[in-house]
Amino acid sequence: MARPKKMNSAFYYTQLKSQFDHWFEPFRAAALISNDNQSVYIKYQNLPDIGTLPGVAETVGRYLQVGEGDVVLTNDPYSGGSTLTAMTLMMGINLDNSKHGKPGSAAEFLLCVRVNLKPHLQMTDTIEDEGVRIPPTPIRQGGQTNKELLKVISEHPQCPSNFLSAIENVMAAMDRTAQQMKLDSKSANLDWSKACLRQLFKGSARQFSKELEHLATGSVEREMTLESGEKLKLGLSLEEGKVKFDFSGSGPSAHLHLTYGATLGACVGAIISVLNTDLPLNAGIFEGFEVRAPEGSLVNAKYPAPVYQGMTDGAGLLANFILKCLSDVDPQHRLAQAGPSLCSFDIEFNNNLHFFDTLEPGMAASSFGRGIDALNPWQRSHLEPSIEEIERRYPLVVKSCSIRQKSGGSGNFEGGNGVTKAITVKANCTLRWMITQASQKPEGEEGGKAASSAELYIQKVGEKEREKMPARGEFNMKPGDTVIMHSSGGGGFGG
Repeated sequence: MARPKKMNSAFYYTQLKSQFDHWFEPFRAAALISNDNQSVYIKYQNLPDIGTLPGVAETVGRYLQVGEGDVVLTNDPYSGGSTLTAMTLMMGINLDNSKHGKPGSAAEFLLCVRVNLKPHLQMTDTIEDEGVRIPPTPIRQGGQTNKELLKVISEHPQCPSNFLSAIENVMAAMDRTAQQMKLDSKSANLDWSKACLRQLFKGSARQFSKELEHLATGSVEREMTLESGEKLKLGLSLEEGKVKFDFSGSGPSAHLHLTYGATLGACVGAIISVLNTDLPLNAGIFEGFEVRAPEGSLVNAKYPAPVYQGMTDGAGLLANFILKCLSDVDPQHRLAQAGPSLCSFDIEFNNNLHFFDTLEPGMAASSFGRGIDALNPWQRSHLEPSIEEIERRYPLVVKSCSIRQKSGGSGNFEGGNGVTKAITVKANCTLRWMITQASQKPEGEEGGKAASSAELYIQKVGEKEREKMPARGEFNMKPGDTVIMHSSGGGGFGG
């Protein structure tokens, strides 16, 4: 019998990443976590996924025994989830082909998959009003799916309409992936033992430490005041093999609430974005990070604070702030500010029919070049409904959808432009929207000019003038009314 392949060479990192990319291709966000809470591999769609997928696996492992093939479901941000419309499913899986789990024993790994269902925007003061909150709940045990329980969840008035079909499809895809992982592990003779995984993590930590050598060492403290008066404070320290974040002094927030896991994800994601590395994201990489976030602050929210705006706009805002601090330590990475807001808006018609969309901001310019139009660097994929599909499914007309010209800041390198979209409704409906930092223009750098901020206007039917709306709110629209949304551009670089 051939000796198992060891996970401690640079070549193997590339091979392993390629293998996981293949296994996780059906999913936008997924992770493999060992039963001792070590992240073997993480694929993320949004920044919070980086920190919350390991967090939710740890929570489940602490309170539940997940056998091979068993599935646990949750969307609870305070158990390690993300938003309430992001469903996380965890399946027990054994990959060591020489071992077979005993009946009733915990599986060696958790295959974690997150699927984002269509959000339903709500203006709330607590998470309980944002949607249906599902604590970690077994939905399949011993090969039997609890369909009655899933049906009860689906009947909750705030449950996404496609919940049942989405869960069924994801579970089927997870079964196929688990089977493929077992077959490939056997054919490639992969060693999934604890000792071998320790080698993998040790090697990853060593490689990550080498990548950090490309950044200057040093420390900086910076403070930011959000538009509603909240204080965000960060002490950033880059040391040999370690990046430390201390958010002590940050206060609570009115609207932006991030869980600790989401904050961890923003910290890790911001740093790896400036490193020229393709290392697998695993427990070895996490060893290079230390994050302190005071409980109850906007970067470590307490139940029952609502989290939608924090998990979406807040994570990007935090990552942008981290890069600003990093540029103070290492000037070669100076860049302007990018727009933090996804400009989320929701148009709800009768019979619970609602249209949800987001607008991408422009990227910031940097010393390396111009910012890219309509691109959010902190989100791997986003909603892209076609105009024809929108108008077929909803009583509305998309009057325009285009790049928001001249919205990026000017400079030697211009900031990326945002997006503009105008929609006219054909039936009575309620419009809800959220814009983060609407009153603050994304700043330029090194003499570059600020970008245009995000804005939302409503033009009532029969009126020539349009009305500018506040940063968040709701408005009852009538047939013929038009909503015009502009996402922000990115700041310019160099004067």
